[in-house]
Amino acid sequence: MRTALMNRCLAISLLLYLTVGCDKAVKTSAPTISMLVFLSNRESAKGRFDIFMMQANGSQPENLTRNAHPVRSISAPLLSPDKKEVLFTCFDAEGPALALLDLQTRAVRRLTRVDQDLPGACFSPDGDMILFVKKVSGRRQIYRIRRDGSGEQNLSNTPFDEFDADFSFDAKKIVYISKRTTPASVWWMRTDGSEAQPIVAGAGECRHPCLSPDGKTVVFQSIVKGDNDIYLARIGGQAEVLFTSGFNETRPYFADNGRKVIFLSNLRGMKYQDLIAFDVQTRKALSLTDQLNVINQNPRVSADGKKIVFESIAFGNSEVFIVDVDEKRPVNLTHHSGWDCSPAF
Repeated sequence: MRTALMNRCLAISLLLYLTVGCDKAVKTSAPTISMLVFLSNRESAKGRFDIFMMQANGSQPENLTRNAHPVRSISAPLLSPDKKEVLFTCFDAEGPALALLDLQTRAVRRLTRVDQDLPGACFSPDGDMILFVKKVSGRRQIYRIRRDGSGEQNLSNTPFDEFDADFSFDAKKIVYISKRTTPASVWWMRTDGSEAQPIVAGAGECRHPCLSPDGKTVVFQSIVKGDNDIYLARIGGQAEVLFTSGFNETRPYFADNGRKVIFLSNLRGMKYQDLIAFDVQTRKALSLTDQLNVINQNPRVSADGKKIVFESIAFGNSEVFIVDVDEKRPVNLTHHSGWDCSPAF
């Protein structure tokens, strides 16, 4: 009798253990959906915008800046790597400034004045540093500042225009455009501003460089005879045309661990602007947005390189879309009559 009772208790305990274990396994394996931020005028006064946050599937949109600092359509919000703050450009009577919005307290703190509407700010991969451009004596210069607002430093410190700066994936280099040469060319330097040097030869007027994840290749936009084309080069090597259509190709980014290059193209004519995924090995281009038949712009690639968010404009309305880098199935995340734009992971 006693033995039977003990066996029964053991069986119940084992059943409870397996049930709890299965429940934990299901919760652990559930996919985590990343957050997105974007700009919208859906709840703003005329001529104003707010920063919104939502899940990457379009759910739970939330206004982060209601009754906060002035936000405009060019404020370019960007989530910090730890998803605790939003970097953006705020505008008030004193002019544009870089600011950080705390997602928990909703407090906004200014970091520094930037003297221009489009400072091109971005976080370092670890989130500790912020890279941006501001004018010094009328010339654009590349600066960095710590996230706490300390240590602001002019990294380029030249009498020439230096701009379009971005960190390498390992945060050891900064790639940028310099007008020390004519035409403007692709340079890089260490993150303390030392060892600045050109890294590409044989291209036209260069813009928007992006280093590959392994740091051995750079992709960029180059203006040759009035056309904007996408170029690729090994570091220190000769530039080669990666894609040209006879129209304009702009804003290249590496994606899918360097296997693809994402960029914008007017290959269907100036009435349209499509998001293109170009396979670096096969040299095949896939238009991700031609079924939308509108102007698509401001793409951002996710940290894992698998997804792209962008804004799509048609007939006086702008919506935020998301698409996989290898599929022609863009999904509308906002579905709103307001102007929703400038999304970022």
